[in-house]
Amino acid sequence: MFEEFSESDITKKTKEAYDFWFNNHKQSGKFQDFRSKGCYMFNNVLPKFSIFFPRQGKVVQLGTALGISFDILYKQFGDRALGVDLWNPLNHPNIIEKDMYQLEDMPIAFCNINMGDFRFTPKLRMYAIDYAIRNIVKGGVITTAGGDYVNKCLGLDLTKYFTDKGFTISNSRDYYNENSENYSPPAEYVHVDKELIAISS
Repeated sequence: MFEEFSESDITKKTKEAYDFWFNNHKQSGKFQDFRSKGCYMFNNVLPKFSIFFPRQGKVVQLGTALGISFDILYKQFGDRALGVDLWNPLNHPNIIEKDMYQLEDMPIAFCNINMGDFRFTPKLRMYAIDYAIRNIVKGGVITTAGGDYVNKCLGLDLTKYFTDKGFTISNSRDYYNENSENYSPPAEYVHVDKELIAISS
């Protein structure tokens, strides 16, 4: 069913695109439940550096899927948290249904980029990255998938892309919060160690 598709086919609000993202059980290495990388990051890594977030700007997740990981952000930051996706299947009050390409600029203190998938929608992922870079406030933080495989899919060195734009780069391994009551070993999650953390300077 999903053997042949173009990026534009799965980045529009259609039934076929919805089925690809939510009913495609052949997608490997991607969890939408509590095993997701977002859930791990927001429970165990984010608390280590969120205390340094600028006071100005939204706390944003671009690409919320079912909204499960986003709800962790929402519980930490309340109405300051904003999720953006084409769909909001569970009707979360702080997720807006919006085409990424039509999202208005806004000041952002933290942005997790989970829009699309770097394997299938590299143009959309890069647009989301550039959107975050353009809107992040001084001292703000962007997190997104990194590593050699991501670089290959996007056709560039993502770490260099951020550093060339004045960001300081760290890795999620620098922030594992083992004292959190929700802590679980990162090995139980998908590629958490590859998550790139870019801090605006």
